[in-house]
Amino acid sequence: MLIAEINPIKEKLNTLPNVSSKIGVAEDQGMQQLLSEIQLLRAEVNDLKERNLDLVKSCQTVKTSESNTDRCKDSNHIPTYANKVSSQPSKVIIRPKKPDQSLSQTKSDVVKNVNLVDENIIINTVKPVSSGGILVECSNQSCGDKLKQLASASLSNTYEVKLVRTFRPSVRIVGMSKDVTKESLPNYLLKQNPGIFSSSSWCRVLRYWSTFKDKSVFQADIEIDTCVYEKLIESGHVIVGVSGCKIFDMVSVPRCYKCNGFFHNAKQCKGVISCPLCAGAHPVNKCSIKEDETIERRCNNCLSLKNSLESISDFRNVDINHAAWEYAKCESYKLAVAKFKSSYFKSSKN
Repeated sequence: MLIAEINPIKEKLNTLPNVSSKIGVAEDQGMQQLLSEIQLLRAEVNDLKERNLDLVKSCQTVKTSESNTDRCKDSNHIPTYANKVSSQPSKVIIRPKKPDQSLSQTKSDVVKNVNLVDENIIINTVKPVSSGGILVECSNQSCGDKLKQLASASLSNTYEVKLVRTFRPSVRIVGMSKDVTKESLPNYLLKQNPGIFSSSSWCRVLRYWSTFKDKSVFQADIEIDTCVYEKLIESGHVIVGVSGCKIFDMVSVPRCYKCNGFFHNAKQCKGVISCPLCAGAHPVNKCSIKEDETIERRCNNCLSLKNSLESISDFRNVDINHAAWEYAKCESYKLAVAKFKSSYFKSSKN
């Protein structure tokens, strides 16, 4: 009886390993199926990624094409002089006539008397200047003109209001053919010299005329941006049509016709009269050199330079025997130009 009962139990026990192995096989099969499904999902994800990348590249291509089209449109459209002027920042100086007035009082008076918000006058910066004044940089010429007009109307009794002329350097281009006109020159410069000019570069022709030696060869003085000026001076030449043209620096500094000093005019001069021909204390129309050409000319600027810098070997042999207006020979003038360039170009980059 017991053996008869035990044998079926033994048989069942003997079948347990087979059951467990079947379970193991089933688990393995399930795992493999799961892994295969995971692999399929990964493949689908990778496929989606690739398709997404293709879509992104396609969008980028479309954007690039659109930007190139816009760039071509911009390159074909050269902004006019009037458009460029109107978009440039404009600076206005507001200075009290009382020399001892405070800066805070000036600002308070401007805010009280000029409705900057309602008049939509957009201001970039405000900087203090001498005698309690302020230098206001407006976003464009229209805002600057409006600020000057309103400030002059309400503050002219107690304030001096004036627009600041924007300085732009100039160069001379020599070697153009007669087929290039004054009107077409900016177009040639901007399109044929991409390493120097861009479609948004400022370029204004100040003067255009033929050379003295060859009437079929033309030259021009142009006004340009500071960054373009530096590139032009470094390059030394540009292409205009099929001509390689030379570049000459035309940046200058003002010279007073009373004392012959630099950076001011005769109305602002606080110095003494100095003759530009002989450095004497008399006006040029009373100089004896005009009647006696044997008398050597003398530049008072270079004379002052030599006397003040005797200890510096570079200036011991400065040539003083020339008129104050003979800039090609005048070392003091060259130094003044270098000083002006250094100070202006440094401040224009900040």
